[in-house]
Amino acid sequence: MKKPIEIDFKFKQLKNFIIGLLKDLIVTIIIILLIYEFSPMLVNRFIPSDLCWTYLRYNNKLYVICSPAAADPQELKGIRLTKAGTVRKEILFFLKPKANGVSNGIKRGTEIFTSNSGRVAVKFKNKYYILEDTAEADGWGNGASLRLE
Repeated sequence: MKKPIEIDFKFKQLKNFIIGLLKDLIVTIIIILLIYEFSPMLVNRFIPSDLCWTYLRYNNKLYVICSPAAADPQELKGIRLTKAGTVRKEILFFLKPKANGVSNGIKRGTEIFTSNSGRVAVKFKNKYYILEDTAEADGWGNGASLRLE
């Protein structure tokens, strides 16, 4: 009579152990997803931004902000800017964006504008920041580290 009780007891222990593991696995997956979603905001906020340039990938081209200051309003007079979209995702500041609408220092939701001459700008807090195409700009190595937050 003892053996069936012992086997039943071990089965319940095993079942409880497996259920506990599954619960831990679900919690771990949720934590990983939250870290993946919010880590760029957290890391970019607390780590100095002067380590890398601020990039934006738009229209299959990589753009860089070349000045930490907003564009002079007088410089923008006569230039017609057309809204082209928004930044869809912000990644860690030390990475280069691989997909369109992704930036490593420009906050998600920031509006992207294009001009009739093909220039790209972003609008943040009613200020425009001009970006340069890294493939076409002369001496673009003078990029700027800027976090728009």
